[in-house]
Amino acid sequence: MQGRVRGGGERPGRRPRVSVRSTPPPRQAIRRLRLEGARRGDSRLRSAGARRRGGASRLPTLGRPRAKVRGSVPAGALSPAPAAPESAPQTRVLTGRTANGPHFRAHRVEVCQRVAPRVGEVQGRRGLRGRSGKDTRRASHTPPPPPPPPPETARRGAALGRASARAGARRRAGDAPFPGRSGNPAESSPGRGPRPRPPLGAEPGRDQRGGAGSGGATVPASAPEPGAWSRRPNHVAGNSPRLSAGLCRLLVETSDEEIKDLHRRIDGTRLTPPLEDSRFHYGFNSNYLKKILSYWRNEFDWRKQVEMLNRYPHFKTRIEGLDIHFVHVKPPQLPPGRTPKPLLMVHGWPGSFYEFYKIIPLLTDPANHGLSEEHVFEVICPSIPGYAFSEAASKKGLNSVATARIFYKLMLRLGFREFYIQGGDWGALICTHMAQMVPSHVKGLHLNMAFILNGRILTLFLVRHCPRLFGFTQRDMELMLPFKEKIFYKPLRESGYMHIQSTKPDTVGCALNDSPAGLAAYILEKFSTWTDSEFQELEDGGLERKFSLDDLLTNVMLYWTTGTITSSQRFYKENRGQLFKQDRVKVSVPTGLAAFPCELMHIPERWVKGKYPRLVSYSYMPRGGHFAALEEPELLARDIRKFVGLLELP
Repeated sequence: MQGRVRGGGERPGRRPRVSVRSTPPPRQAIRRLRLEGARRGDSRLRSAGARRRGGASRLPTLGRPRAKVRGSVPAGALSPAPAAPESAPQTRVLTGRTANGPHFRAHRVEVCQRVAPRVGEVQGRRGLRGRSGKDTRRASHTPPPPPPPPPETARRGAALGRASARAGARRRAGDAPFPGRSGNPAESSPGRGPRPRPPLGAEPGRDQRGGAGSGGATVPASAPEPGAWSRRPNHVAGNSPRLSAGLCRLLVETSDEEIKDLHRRIDGTRLTPPLEDSRFHYGFNSNYLKKILSYWRNEFDWRKQVEMLNRYPHFKTRIEGLDIHFVHVKPPQLPPGRTPKPLLMVHGWPGSFYEFYKIIPLLTDPANHGLSEEHVFEVICPSIPGYAFSEAASKKGLNSVATARIFYKLMLRLGFREFYIQGGDWGALICTHMAQMVPSHVKGLHLNMAFILNGRILTLFLVRHCPRLFGFTQRDMELMLPFKEKIFYKPLRESGYMHIQSTKPDTVGCALNDSPAGLAAYILEKFSTWTDSEFQELEDGGLERKFSLDDLLTNVMLYWTTGTITSSQRFYKENRGQLFKQDRVKVSVPTGLAAFPCELMHIPERWVKGKYPRLVSYSYMPRGGHFAALEEPELLARDIRKFVGLLELP
């Protein structure tokens, strides 16, 4: 406020009379008055809004020290330590369960004391005068505490504080909810990333949710951040130790109740007899399914397979509100002067991380498997959200782009700024998105399946008579002829499941999640016809020609014990139309493709170069189909090593 002295001068013993102008004072004057009130601790100079709310002004009252808590501490979980003597610095130590781990840790709380002691000294020396001119000095030299805020104001303040703490934790961890607008340098600029994280290493933990077939995961003790994929609140672990960078060790487990329930359901299976001489033309033959169920019920040892799954270390970490599971295998030994090459391998449907169990030793320990030590890899095999031990989203929209972003954050969290990626089926699409999103972090992209959906297929009618004119080789023509059968009829015949799962996945999911026999028939039929379309002419579907029943049933059990068949099928609906969108964006990352002859559809090298201009390796594989890592692990491992060798030539 601005004032003007009225009259000629001051009279002795009197204070000058001041008249108040009607013009509003500038904002600078209001800010100076509030700042002066904040320094003096005078509640009368607070803003009108703060007085109405019954709370403090926006400016901190420096006469009343406020604490700065470093780290995220849940409300109600703190207990103050014994008060320090008066001569000691005015600091407190709060102990409690923090969001950074399950253990009790001490957090030092620093008090703002730059001006508070000096202000108290000045107040004690000359006092404060109010509007009445009386001395308002207090013996304690500190202002009275403000009145408690209303309950609604307190709740809002607590919610804002928790949201601010979670946002800070996400910025430090490189994590942000969808659609990823945190201020993390790794997200805002593809060429940058957080500092490498410390290496892993800790004792295994237990899952606080319990349940058969699941492992232990300890996640930050806070509510799910806004926009996260899950509504489920984070778990608080009791005694499970956390690893560095928010990682937790996981153990695959089972129980007697789980096995008994499986056997009871198998015993109650009702099957329909197949048609005469139908083989696998109508789907999974129920006569052969009886043999599968008998082996599953009487000979399959799930406990032994669980021990085999735990042969490699499993971990969980929380990214964008979801518990993401992954297998992380480091080389058992390295040649002198060598460092392992990080390789992310992504599975598809109806596969799982178990597809890579046979190829992992060929990549991490090549010397003991007849391969050279020139290229040694450190392999990371995550589970797509909604598959196996990765948590499923509770909101719509988690497609392959979101999954690629989550896996990119996973690699950053593990400390890898540059890495190789490999995938087939959905893994090929996810890895392609990663190469499109962060090309500066992806050193090389290797695929065993390519999604090319453009108008080039229409040129096949002209290719038959002059294939070289269109860049096709003789091997391309062998794999694509006859065109009507292999380009049109075969994809149409094998894509019925896709139409169901892209439109109403929950309907069929209800049946499959309740019947182990139905689940096995639905999944294993794909392992038959997608491995070789000629297997539909056989009574047993040719399953045991390429795979063992233990391997096939282990993959089925990963869907059964976790109850994730429905959530895995929803991935098709979330990605409906995504294939056509990504096909318009070219990939600038060096790419290699292993073309297996029995893949669902052969993609010629000429077509692949249209989308992947930097195609440095294109290999015609001698045999193999859709599940290459499980069916032909050595062939795929050799092609990956060849591709990496071309990129790292001196």
